[in-house]
Amino acid sequence: MPLRDLKSIFEPVAKQLPLVRRKVVEAIPSNRRLARLKPPAKHLLDKDGKYMRPSIVLLCCGLCGESPEQAVEYAAVMEILHIGSLVFDDVLDDSKIRRGRKTINSLWDDKTAFLTGTHLLLELANRMAFESRAVREVLLETMNSMFRGEVLQFQTREDFDLGEDTYMEIIAGKSASAISGCCRVGALAAGDNAREGLLRDFGMDLGNAFQIRDDVLDLFADPSKLGKELGSDLRDARMTLPLIHSATMSTKSDRRYLKSVFGVNGGRKVDLKRVGEIVENTGSHLFCMEKAHELARSALSKLDKFENSRYKTALEELCQFVVEREY
Repeated sequence: MPLRDLKSIFEPVAKQLPLVRRKVVEAIPSNRRLARLKPPAKHLLDKDGKYMRPSIVLLCCGLCGESPEQAVEYAAVMEILHIGSLVFDDVLDDSKIRRGRKTINSLWDDKTAFLTGTHLLLELANRMAFESRAVREVLLETMNSMFRGEVLQFQTREDFDLGEDTYMEIIAGKSASAISGCCRVGALAAGDNAREGLLRDFGMDLGNAFQIRDDVLDLFADPSKLGKELGSDLRDARMTLPLIHSATMSTKSDRRYLKSVFGVNGGRKVDLKRVGEIVENTGSHLFCMEKAHELARSALSKLDKFENSRYKTALEELCQFVVEREY
């Protein structure tokens, strides 16, 4: 089927997204004692984004038979968690640009970014304090998984010999667990505790497929569409699946070259054209995309247990989008 864009895919929950955005913007501090954090928080929150994760919350609520309005609060909380985690990511990676916009640490400094990210995490904790035990447990599990994934990536940074299993563990924690958490709270908002586990697994498959495609795009995307400079993983000494596979399958000379530019040792400039050729010549690009498609198919199979609806159709289209997107 033709690839639809996110706006079209999320049309079934379009009416709820402005409500979600309003609740997200409410996280901008108004207390005068937090006045220093207001400008950076406004920079993060007061903007129109893709809102993919909140949309997943709303779609999963609808999938389980309830009005998406039941999930608006949870959708806002998951977006705040996502944005807050990106702030810490940018500090750890010393990132200057995030989706075409300057990061908090580049506009202000690391301390301001750290405090702003912490404010967002406290905000979501306060909002969820009086929710059901099941919802609080999902949020805590999600945050713990994200933290463990971040620490594991930090510990394995500059490890050129990183294995595929460890890579999958990293992305499952850092990326997929958040999308899985969105699916789970969507089900809980609908009161569908019985199928929460099914949507947890759906979200893990979808999130892993999304991240693998993301790592492929880091080497092959159009930078103007991606919103950042290509090759950031290589320069930041993060081994991703296309690099892991190509390092294993490449010739000795190509492997030496990849290792020489991993983290831009000695300030050596990365020849991304050559890196891309190595990844393609080893079949690593196809290997990664097949794995991403396999995960997307696995995610789709989980939806077979749900009744046909416009929400189910949207989630099916999202499975296609995450592996075929160009940004």
